[in-house]
Amino acid sequence: MKKRKAQSVIEFISTYSWSFLILIVLISVITIFTLSKGANTYSQSYCYISPGINCQNLILMSNSTGSKVTLIFLNNLGTDISTPENSIILTSTFVNGSSDGTCYPVDVPNGGTAICNVTLPGYVPSSGSQVALSFALKYQIHSKTSGSADLYSTSGAGTAFTAPYHSIALAVTLLTTPANASIMVQGVPYTSNTQLGMLQGIHYDLYAQSIPGYAFSEWSVSNSNITVIDPHSQSTVAYALGNGQITASYTPISPTTTSTSSLTTTILPGALYVPQPTPSSQVMDQGQTVTIVNSGASSGTSPYTYQWLEEIPEPTPSFTNAVDCASPTSTSCSFTVSTSAPIGTYHLELKAEDSGSPRLTITSNPAAVTVNLQLCTPSLSFSSGSSITVSWCGGTPLYSTTLYSGSSPSCTSDTGVVATNSGLSTTSTSFSIPSGSYYYCASVTDSASSQQTSLSTSAISSTTTSTTSSTSTSTSTSTSSTSTSTSTSTVSTIVTNAATNAATNAATNAATNAATNAASSVTNGASSVTNGASSVTNGASSVTNGASSVTNGASSVTNGATHSTNAATHSTNAATHSTNSATKSTNSATVSGGGCVLGNDTVTLYDGSSVPVSALSAGQYVLGYSTATNSTQALRVSLVTESHASAIEYINGNIGVTPFDQPMYVRNDTYTGWIDNPSAIQPGWYLFQPATKSWVEVYSITYGTGDFAVYNVYTNSTNTYVVNGVLVDMKA
Repeated sequence: MKKRKAQSVIEFISTYSWSFLILIVLISVITIFTLSKGANTYSQSYCYISPGINCQNLILMSNSTGSKVTLIFLNNLGTDISTPENSIILTSTFVNGSSDGTCYPVDVPNGGTAICNVTLPGYVPSSGSQVALSFALKYQIHSKTSGSADLYSTSGAGTAFTAPYHSIALAVTLLTTPANASIMVQGVPYTSNTQLGMLQGIHYDLYAQSIPGYAFSEWSVSNSNITVIDPHSQSTVAYALGNGQITASYTPISPTTTSTSSLTTTILPGALYVPQPTPSSQVMDQGQTVTIVNSGASSGTSPYTYQWLEEIPEPTPSFTNAVDCASPTSTSCSFTVSTSAPIGTYHLELKAEDSGSPRLTITSNPAAVTVNLQLCTPSLSFSSGSSITVSWCGGTPLYSTTLYSGSSPSCTSDTGVVATNSGLSTTSTSFSIPSGSYYYCASVTDSASSQQTSLSTSAISSTTTSTTSSTSTSTSTSTSSTSTSTSTSTVSTIVTNAATNAATNAATNAATNAATNAASSVTNGASSVTNGASSVTNGASSVTNGASSVTNGASSVTNGATHSTNAATHSTNAATHSTNSATKSTNSATVSGGGCVLGNDTVTLYDGSSVPVSALSAGQYVLGYSTATNSTQALRVSLVTESHASAIEYINGNIGVTPFDQPMYVRNDTYTGWIDNPSAIQPGWYLFQPATKSWVEVYSITYGTGDFAVYNVYTNSTNTYVVNGVLVDMKA
């Protein structure tokens, strides 16, 4: 017996030893990979602030004595702003009270980036832990007419992974000699003596802007922390490994003098000169026009010829002959973009050529114009019994919204002003309404160069229920949410009335007609149920009750009507079967493996804010992305469905998706594109972040089992959306 046991043990070890070996190797690889992340790695989860103030990164670093939070944001308000002292206040619950910090540069031009730092002495989270952060941000907008500075405050939140402390955000001062010159960094101009925030090791494009009477000489740096790639080129690249200064130096152009018996003329030698163009406004909406003027060339030999050059934001920024100028060969450009053109910052230059021999050619410094999404039609909904919420998308902040009331369902006839909310930076606002029966409409006006105003197309009635209010608020572009809301009330009414009429007619010996009508109504009810998945349960219940009433009514009629009653019952059962089929189709994702994302994953809205996917609803606009044109899109949500899954894959600890049938956009050493099954993703791959058009590395993949509520999002056009910062598509 002992011999047989020994033999069994030997056979077991020899058979399964390779399994233990593989397990040991796998554990070793994971351990090495985890420990090799290095001291200078950090990763962003997500962050958001408000429309026009776009959060680009949120970083948390710590050592044994404390932590530092670094916030990087982009000014996309369409105007220059400034950040006062202690302009950022960290309000997270783990902070004892509040902790403030400073942002730089102090003056942030439109399109410019600012870096804010907050120090937290004594707060030491564990390395690699994910921390929820919340903060308040103050900024000023200077009035161009009065010169006064209006103070604004907004708030933001996000999560960050804790990384070992090192100096990632650096202070670099820009200087020019003479001091009236300016330096363009990443296409945004900064005056001399501006302290700029630069990220360690990141390359920045520099351009020393020309000034009359001077020629560019060279770039110089204050210490070895700063490197300028080509110090003798007016346009170059620089990067910083520590704090320091960058200086652009100019030399005066020496004039020459020629004399005749009656005239002395001073001539500036050589170079043809074209000043920087001036736009009538630096911000506009799609479909609008901005005039960009230039005084024309000087020096050189006249006459001159001109050509406007244009750089669009996408897909690959580069200057080409302007297609959006009405007169591209004059000194004035009437700049117009279509309603389908990419949004973002456009740059326009004027190229001039003289008539000398040889001919001289020069291109001006670029003028920047920011193009925002066209203001969309506002929608209205009841947020409570005594208030209405108005929502919209696109346009240029700040917004002014007016609520109107009247007695007509047509918005063109309701002109009584209820109230106006002005100075809005968000794309929704609420109004209190009086009791009574009224129709309500709303208009929204933005702050673009030529202000856009959009009027709601359908009135909402204060006497309707929450079901019908969803129908009323939908405009002509909101067909998906309208059909779902309408079917909820229509199915119940049709089926209930059909059952009542059928029973009454059967009791009065008209069974044949009653049965036929009931069968027709029930069939229509089942069709409505199929179209409105949200009302399947109520519709199915009404169908069953209708069928019961028809059968009971028909049982008391003559034998001649029995055949018709049976036919009605057969039709009713067929309709009920169709209803159950629709219900089964709706809930089919409950089977383990259906593709979706977790309910607490956040979806990026087009205005830059984020909401949990479980709170997303039809009619909202999300940030989408076309991989065919490499451009971001404003995509309207048509449907959000909930289902359940028995397994979830967690990518980098914070992106929760089903392992199968959930397309994600990835990159590895041999492939860039869509994959259907996230289970194929491996550490070392990359996921695409549309907001910054960058890639984030996958460093961790784990799995969880249980009963998970998951969601699938349907949008118009590409059906793409952004979950926790990365690009996904609706489930495969």
